Amino acid sequence: MNNSFNKEMWISVLVFIILAAGVFYISFSVEQNSLSLSLFGLFFILFMSIPVTVMEHRIKSKNYSLWGRTISNLVLVNIIFFVTFVVIFSRSISYYLAFAITYTFVQIIITSVKYKLDSE
Repeated sequence: MNNSFNKEMWISVLVFIILAAGVFYISFSVEQNSLSLSLFGLFFILFMSIPVTVMEHRIKSKNYSLWGRTISNLVLVNIIFFVTFVVIFSRSISYYLAFAITYTFVQIIITSVKYKLDSE
């Protein structure tokens, strides 16, 4: 089981590195924002990924319920989305809310399906 945790943690780190690089590229090249704002986005995603990965690993190791893990994950990911969309990409709050509500809804459906499959 420890090997599984290590694999999941490294996959999570890799996903956050790709996300940070994507945010930097999009904010600098496509949105044509300043270099300082693009670097802020890059380092914000990288530094935010550390507590998210550690917290996710600790929650799984303490055997919290699936719903508890999902809610904590949704809160942290929505904070990342808020800063990314509103601060870095200068989108409106309604744009962020549409994306956050859609993401939350899909995550809850996936968790429900996973919970039902685990209980059977």
